[in-house]
Amino acid sequence: MGRIDLPYLHAYRDRHGRMRHYYRRDGRRHPIKGEPGSAEFLAEYQRLHEAAEVKPTPKPGADTFGALVETYYVSPEFSHNLRTSTKAEYRRHIEPMRERWRNVPLIGITKKVVRSYRDSLAAQPVKANSALRVLKTLLAFAVDTELLAANPASKIKPLKVDSDGWLPWPEAALEKFSNKSRGAARIAFFLALETGQRRADVLSMRWDALTSDGGIMVKQAKTGAELWLPISPVLRVELERTRKEQAARVVERTKRKLQAATPLTIVARENGQPYTEDGFGTIWNREQHRVECPRLPFHGLRKNATIRLVENGHNPQQVAAITGHKTLEMIAHYGRRADQKRLAKATAQATDGRNGSDQ
Repeated sequence: MGRIDLPYLHAYRDRHGRMRHYYRRDGRRHPIKGEPGSAEFLAEYQRLHEAAEVKPTPKPGADTFGALVETYYVSPEFSHNLRTSTKAEYRRHIEPMRERWRNVPLIGITKKVVRSYRDSLAAQPVKANSALRVLKTLLAFAVDTELLAANPASKIKPLKVDSDGWLPWPEAALEKFSNKSRGAARIAFFLALETGQRRADVLSMRWDALTSDGGIMVKQAKTGAELWLPISPVLRVELERTRKEQAARVVERTKRKLQAATPLTIVARENGQPYTEDGFGTIWNREQHRVECPRLPFHGLRKNATIRLVENGHNPQQVAAITGHKTLEMIAHYGRRADQKRLAKATAQATDGRNGSDQ
């Protein structure tokens, strides 16, 4: 076979007179097995060549934005204090920043730079504001660890968003999901709608937290608040349904010699174990598509619950006692909307009455 002409490929004859080939680059030699020119030989050469072509990313300087990110990721503030879902959210915002500013000195991340980054995302104001919030947290960490004297993002305001953020579900969708849903997604839906809690708190609700006076104890992950929440008649029916389904599933899986455990959490996998947020997200999205209610946010159910409480005549303090809202501003906003709705209905009824009397 003739000489093979490939970059960095070298050959020599060993003491037995046999030709040996190797890939030599950056002072290192890597033997290549196989018959020269064969598929095995060329595949091994290609693997070595592609690996050598990839240049390692240079380590950022000690006082750069890239170094700050690496320090933050291994800090207790990130690795210990944040939930898994929050870490994932932070990374989604931090990684594009790191790509952009990896080797930029921290003192170069000025107020002007931060505002320019926020404005570059203005077409998606919710995303822009989330990114700004995460960047404020990251730079506050730099101040706490004495890498920066002041936080350049601290006084930059979020962009105005022409909505209330998460939208509540339409009544038609609530009815459809109530009638057609099943399994873990169904009980999670009713827990959120009837208690007004966030998804992480719904997933952490336990059977042994049900109280003898008709409620359930919940510790909110976001606020740390411990709440006693009343169990509505509708939710009580769904809890009993879920308890029976879970008990039957344990018996069935035990007969089939599958992993089975009596669930501790109300929302549980078929084997009785709790859901991770990512795992629940998968079955939640699947169930939404099955019952034809796709892309409606789980957090929207918290808004539905809040609106229902307001429309039933509860004042902001009473609503916050159940939902755990830290501020009453948003609840008061719902109250004004409920008052407008009641006044509009009363006006319509009065108008209909007058029209009827004229006939």
